[in-house]
Amino acid sequence: MYQRKILKVRKMGIVLCLALSLNMVGCAGTKTNTVSETSGISDEVTTENGNGVETVSTGEASETTAEKFSIEDKNILKVLENKKKYFNTEFNDYRYLKDYSSGNYMVDNNDGKYEYCGSGDDSSYNLSVDNWCQVDMDSDGNKEVVLETKHEIVLVFHSEKDKVYCYAFRYRGMKSIKTDGSFAGSSSAANTYIGKIRFANGECYYDEMCADDELDDDNQVYHINKKNVSKEEVKAFLEKQEKKEDVLWMKGYPTDK
Repeated sequence: MYQRKILKVRKMGIVLCLALSLNMVGCAGTKTNTVSETSGISDEVTTENGNGVETVSTGEASETTAEKFSIEDKNILKVLENKKKYFNTEFNDYRYLKDYSSGNYMVDNNDGKYEYCGSGDDSSYNLSVDNWCQVDMDSDGNKEVVLETKHEIVLVFHSEKDKVYCYAFRYRGMKSIKTDGSFAGSSSAANTYIGKIRFANGECYYDEMCADDELDDDNQVYHINKKNVSKEEVKAFLEKQEKKEDVLWMKGYPTDK
């Protein structure tokens, strides 16, 4: 939810600052798994999208199952419980999560560092969460908490040296998250980007793993690890990416009883 703002997409294109959305479309065969209300097994509905098939979850987590997926990082838990302030990377100050209100999102600059971009209007949205998950986004052995909000913003909470940082991602900017922390992003059915994020001293960086962007008949981008490859190689990479295990999403807010 790329005119290359989030995923270094079109260097020659115009960046669209779209209002954030958590629309999980644009990538063929993407899935969103949530825990079933009664069994702990994901309930899924398959729908067609412009670039393939998308699987959307319908189930909700039971109380018993939810207990098994309690927040592992105690500092992030305190932030979610509104007992601890987090560092707001947009405004560069400490705030309580209950006061979250924004219409902005992070974009990727030429150095791979995420910075904030205005949403293009004066809208400001209060926090309202549909789903959440825990996943080690940067492969450091510690799990981040990811919130999918009703206002189409994806929030990533990262704990570092007893501080908790929050990073907001845009429309189609982070979807199809896998258990290894990799995820997809796109601006349309014509492009798909796969990458991971990493953190250092409170900053967030993006590492592109694969790019499949058919800008037009004469301008196509096929990259793996930022190197030019064939269309067939990118297709094989995306097929392998699709087969990776999806994160398990929990319905509602992480501290809901």
